[in-house]
Amino acid sequence: PGFMSTRMVAWQPKPCFGLDIEIMDQVWVSVEKMMQTLVTDRSCWLGCLRLGDDQEDPPDCKLRPMQGLYSVSELSSGPWKSVVTIFGRLISHLALNWGYDDSHFVSVPYDWRLSPDMMTKRDGLFAQIKAGIEVAVERNGLPAVMISHSLGSLVSLYFFEWLKRFPAWE
Repeated sequence: PGFMSTRMVAWQPKPCFGLDIEIMDQVWVSVEKMMQTLVTDRSCWLGCLRLGDDQEDPPDCKLRPMQGLYSVSELSSGPWKSVVTIFGRLISHLALNWGYDDSHFVSVPYDWRLSPDMMTKRDGLFAQIKAGIEVAVERNGLPAVMISHSLGSLVSLYFFEWLKRFPAWE
């Protein structure tokens, strides 16, 4: 996905004035949650999204990327779904016209707030991508095709640079 287009979910409750942020709440970007929280306690919602200078979560809120193909298909569910689609239409097209299913895809949700070094250090992102591609290629017997856009393209370039550590991948 691109800049700010991976869904982010809470892994620590955060009390807010009005509506609290609970574990597994989609904080970014659920249009409904965003509007409800912005109206009742804007600083709470923004404070949860904000990272410190050390790229760490604030002590009272912990966000992580939602995992799985659904995390990169649309940014928001409900009535806003068709307005904020990311890869949903492409996934549907490949499923309907080429017979693809979830075994053909490796989604790469990432915390767009972090530098590539911190994505690797905290979340092991590049090792996860590499392992996912290896499993998909072995399972399907086909070469991998990587599709990215916006900030995701830069993350892909960092991933390709990181891969140079593994001679079999050159």
